[in-house]
Amino acid sequence: MGFIINALRPFAEGFSITNTEYASFDNTWIPVWGENNKIRDNHNEMLISLIQEKTNWQVNIRHFTIKDETTEFNLADHKAFWIPADYDTNEFPITTSNISEITALIDDVCKESLAAKAPTPNLAIQTPLMMKSADSLYINIHEAALMNYPAMSLSVNDREFKLSSHLTPDKNENRGYIQTGTVSP
Repeated sequence: MGFIINALRPFAEGFSITNTEYASFDNTWIPVWGENNKIRDNHNEMLISLIQEKTNWQVNIRHFTIKDETTEFNLADHKAFWIPADYDTNEFPITTSNISEITALIDDVCKESLAAKAPTPNLAIQTPLMMKSADSLYINIHEAALMNYPAMSLSVNDREFKLSSHLTPDKNENRGYIQTGTVSP
């Protein structure tokens, strides 16, 4: 996981961990609408404090522009239930294939006649993405409740079974204008 930000100096490498804090949560919440009257929220958190070795910068900047996100998911050749990434629509039919087959299939899927299309410039698929492993484990990748953060699709490297974040850009190719203290759950 990582970010490339618009900074005066390189801000994507050369960091050391100065502190690590852990927290665990196990509670329930009541949704406004849905099939369940209670949802369990059971998760662990890790806060990592960093310092950049060459500059002695601590990661405590106030305003910054995200140029890109470098989060990667290294997987096996799972069965995937996917649609092509598109900035304007998610109305494509769902295709079921292994990750290794996406390149061979995506052009035919993209021929779907839709009123508005703005495909990503690279081979990518939409989130949410559901996958099924060979031993029947289901894996889902999706961002939750986007607030103050761009939508993510997943760039595909179907030879290495690697997915990487592809954030929706604005007209200047920036992915986000962030102020620290802002939360995107």
